[in-house]
Amino acid sequence: MNYLKQINAFYNHLEFNPLSNNSILLWHSLMQINNKTGWMKEFTVAAKELTAKIQLNDSAFKRARDELEQKGYIRCQSRGGNLAPIYEMISLISEDLSNNNRTRDDNPIEQHNQQPNPDHVLNNNTDGVMNDKLAHKPNPLYKQEIKTKQNKNKITTTNQAELFYEENINKITPYIKGQLTDWTFTLGETLVIEAMKQAMERNHTSWKYVESILTAWDTKGVISLEQVESDNKAFQQHRQGHYYAPKYSKQEVIPDWFLERQKKQDVHPSKSFNSIDLEKRLTNYKHSKAVN
Repeated sequence: MNYLKQINAFYNHLEFNPLSNNSILLWHSLMQINNKTGWMKEFTVAAKELTAKIQLNDSAFKRARDELEQKGYIRCQSRGGNLAPIYEMISLISEDLSNNNRTRDDNPIEQHNQQPNPDHVLNNNTDGVMNDKLAHKPNPLYKQEIKTKQNKNKITTTNQAELFYEENINKITPYIKGQLTDWTFTLGETLVIEAMKQAMERNHTSWKYVESILTAWDTKGVISLEQVESDNKAFQQHRQGHYYAPKYSKQEVIPDWFLERQKKQDVHPSKSFNSIDLEKRLTNYKHSKAVN
């Protein structure tokens, strides 16, 4: 495989078949490892080695690998147990040449039936295939080409969530950039920006607070702004019901003996009693309750 042509074809493909930043990093790492094997059609590499190389957690790594496989950039065959998966890099060169109406001489399928010429052999040596077999390290030309392409991609693939964070919250760090990419892949750019807006409205601009909002939505299965609004309304209703405490008016306590005497008076209206004495006793009772 021609390393430089494969990289050029890769970035041409990104224009109509885009990838996340993590997937792009993983693709470059797999290309480098495949280069060290002498461009074997199939090769194995442990997931721990790849995650350490591109500094991704397990979940982000799996999402990046699945994206590469689903969009036709690689093939991956799991073997179970402690065995490393088998990878195969899909050549993008022939398809890229077809899309750009290249000449038949540049088609790898036709080159297979042609006699190699010195320029072709020299080009392969320059690509570092022979050097990689001996020294097991990429040619400096490749490093420069990859670095240039990666820097170009960082500029063109910056999403709106990253811009919002940097313009409204804080300067973006590599860690925050990776987190934003992961959550954008999980919930979408719109919800990530909405979470940052809600955090700012509550005067909490730390990433941990933003992440707690996103985690809550992910747990509840929230995937749209309409569902976010419904979730907020349900929370407010629950909060109001939880803290609502009805107020009752204060009433004066009347002793039972007074009520009982009042009933007797209603039943036997003909019987007379000393009303003045009764009122005095009631007044004394109220006074004694106030003192106690």
